[in-house]
Amino acid sequence: MIDSSNNILEVILLFGEIPENTTVAENLPKQIMVTFLQSAEDSLKYLSKATVITRLVILDLIHYKKQGLDFLRLRKDNSLVKDIPVLSMTLPNDLDSVIKAFELGSSDYFTYPISPELLNTRILELLENKKKQKECFLLEEPNFGNSENGVAFFTYTRHCLTPLYANSKVLEQHQFPSSEEFCSGIPNALDLFGADIRPQLESKIEKAIETQGSFTFFMKAHSLQVQMSWLPYLYSGAPVFLLVSINNYEQDAKQKELVTMLELDSLTGLYNREAFYRKTENLIKENPETTYLYIRWNVVRFKMINDRFGNTKGNSVLRHLAKGFLNWVNQRGVCGRFYSDQFAICMPKNEFDPEQFSRFSVELLHETCLTMNLQMSFGMYEIQDISLPVERMNDRAKLAMRSIKENDTDPYCYYSEAMRNKVLSAQKIMDSFENALNTKQFIIYLQPIYNIHENKFISAEALVRWITPENGMVAPLEFIPLFEENGFIQKLDLYVLEQVCILQRSLLTEGKKPIPISSNLSRVDFFNPDLYKEIIAIVDTYELPHSLIKLEITETAYMDNPKQLLQTISVLQKHGFEILMDDFGSGYSSLNTLQKVPIDILKLDQLFTSEIGTSNKAETIIQNIVNMALGINLQVVAEGIETQEQANFYRSIGCNTLQGYFFSKPISENDYRLLVDSDAIKQPIPKHLKSLTLPTSNLFFRRYGKLLQTVFLTIFELNTSRDTFKTIYANSSFTALPFGTAGALSEMESKVIEKLIHADDQKHYHEETTLFLSKNKGKTGSYHTSEFRMLNCNGFYISVFRIIVKTKNTNGENLFLTLLAKKEDRKLASAIMESIKDLEDKKKKDFSYSMLHEEPETQALG
Repeated sequence: MIDSSNNILEVILLFGEIPENTTVAENLPKQIMVTFLQSAEDSLKYLSKATVITRLVILDLIHYKKQGLDFLRLRKDNSLVKDIPVLSMTLPNDLDSVIKAFELGSSDYFTYPISPELLNTRILELLENKKKQKECFLLEEPNFGNSENGVAFFTYTRHCLTPLYANSKVLEQHQFPSSEEFCSGIPNALDLFGADIRPQLESKIEKAIETQGSFTFFMKAHSLQVQMSWLPYLYSGAPVFLLVSINNYEQDAKQKELVTMLELDSLTGLYNREAFYRKTENLIKENPETTYLYIRWNVVRFKMINDRFGNTKGNSVLRHLAKGFLNWVNQRGVCGRFYSDQFAICMPKNEFDPEQFSRFSVELLHETCLTMNLQMSFGMYEIQDISLPVERMNDRAKLAMRSIKENDTDPYCYYSEAMRNKVLSAQKIMDSFENALNTKQFIIYLQPIYNIHENKFISAEALVRWITPENGMVAPLEFIPLFEENGFIQKLDLYVLEQVCILQRSLLTEGKKPIPISSNLSRVDFFNPDLYKEIIAIVDTYELPHSLIKLEITETAYMDNPKQLLQTISVLQKHGFEILMDDFGSGYSSLNTLQKVPIDILKLDQLFTSEIGTSNKAETIIQNIVNMALGINLQVVAEGIETQEQANFYRSIGCNTLQGYFFSKPISENDYRLLVDSDAIKQPIPKHLKSLTLPTSNLFFRRYGKLLQTVFLTIFELNTSRDTFKTIYANSSFTALPFGTAGALSEMESKVIEKLIHADDQKHYHEETTLFLSKNKGKTGSYHTSEFRMLNCNGFYISVFRIIVKTKNTNGENLFLTLLAKKEDRKLASAIMESIKDLEDKKKKDFSYSMLHEEPETQALG
């Protein structure tokens, strides 16, 4: 429950009562007032009204990006509104909007969809941070109470200077027993000044707000010199002033000391955010010839320290870190703490060694003597344009910091334009989603699941593929994680479910007997409390028995939102849907999840399967998992079967339901319809998949084709005049590559092949190919080897070993063959080529080869 430490909290939602915003509003605690406002101008007018209500703005940058950024721009220039906390709601990878929002003063952001608990926590943390950062002066009695100078804080609204706090010196001067009675007894401190001074004083106050400065005046009645300083704080939406009255003009040093105290973080003594920004700006502008680094640093999962050891220990860790950083910087730059474990440093680049600082940070964390392995990360931005606002420098360093993953080699990273471009590329994918959905660019492929005991296929899993008219297939790994982060996956999962229902209904209408198909549900789907209603509604729309639809979930869904997941699957199971747990064993608490979640079918993660034949320990673990699952009446499906050895192992331990490329790759809807034919279901599983061999006039392949087929996945015939590839052979393992059925393999443009190659390898691939072709116009039998990463039809990049061979056809025309093998078969593939060379040598024919990756020139060896 949110407690803002005020009687009332009002959350302002900008700019409309659309479903996403009403969902956010509905998930806020009931004691919070929620107000929807429609325009930037109206919002500023509303927020400018003085009030005792604590306010927080949630800004919708998903649907109202332009209006939202306009609001932030106008807010920056409105002293009565600029420090009201703003939470910007964005899509997860829309970092461009996040950066712009932070540049314009957004306090924080969150991504939609978000769990109610997490949203409420974010609001609470923001309010608490604001309270600590902006209103800490209300708790500073030990610092100000015994000062020899009069110290008071006021808020200012037009024609009204309202007291917030007064120390004992001010109380003595005005004869009040307590600060509370002073504040209630003088509702407007402007009344303490004469009518002749008051207009001039107000003018100075308003100018100080505009310039964010201070001014001095003399109170004759008390023979006091008084300084009023604008502070970068708001209280109930109004700007705050510090007033210091001095009897002795020589006490300026103490006055400055009091002001300085407000620049420091009360826990660590480092600069707070506002002071750090100002000091950094001054530092880099005073030293324009020096190149500086802006560094953002944090502890990975710092919250775990507070949860495990308590806030007192957590605060001790933060103070220790602050002391260490201050010693490290040692007058060379500026050091600050923004909140929690978020630290910032600005210092000359030539005096900062990231590796050395990384080791220093690890030592600092080790010195805290906590019985847990603490990790940290920091991002760096090299300041090249000193006119860039410090807030934007901060955003770039923070972007670099957030890009670091826990398994990265280094815990630090520099900001780069490539990083920003990656964000923009992701944004382009997200921007294409709605159109792709509306134009049915998302299609389903189905991978059969076989029962090897009954020798037939008994089910299938629906997988989504995105085929764009411009660029062909988009790898699932490129869009699924993005859509999970921004919530699009919810629409996509329901779309896939509906396509499965359409297929099942079509098969029933045709008089065929469909088998159950499982459709995947993302962990994000379970943040929707109406998920089960939408699933049931879709299936019932097509009048399908619920037994024809199965639903696959993952362990992460339970870890993210256990209560909602358990409620949802309980209802679905009562309505006749079977629930499968996919990728079992890939999570951190698999057995605990298995105990808590009432699933019907367990799918073993393919990582287990890949260890069969190489690890006795893995095989023992698999056998025990299968025995345990069968012992609690769970069906088990083993995923990732690629070899006969793996299939035999599972059969031997009593696991007869298998899925993988050994039986079938994911197939198109048309091919699946053929498989579902009632006669086809009764056919036994083929012992191996059939190879594909197409007619060719290539003499080299005719002579050595049988030998080549023992190792190579596929062989293409390259026509350099038309720049096309023609497939002349593809073996059973060729299903690891994403070219589809045999009919689609006959001839493809070179650019189709190149698009399947990893972006980082394309330049190298193209340059090597061009170089080889240009150097081997007349050298029949020469060849060149290389390696690159290629997209398979599951959306993963696999490493392949390529050989290009110069050959001739029956008409004596030059042809080039491209042979692809698995990377692990490189030695065997090379040995085969050497064997062919030996055969050619025996026939006393010229056969030469080129290893361009080892030698600069193609050389004849035969």
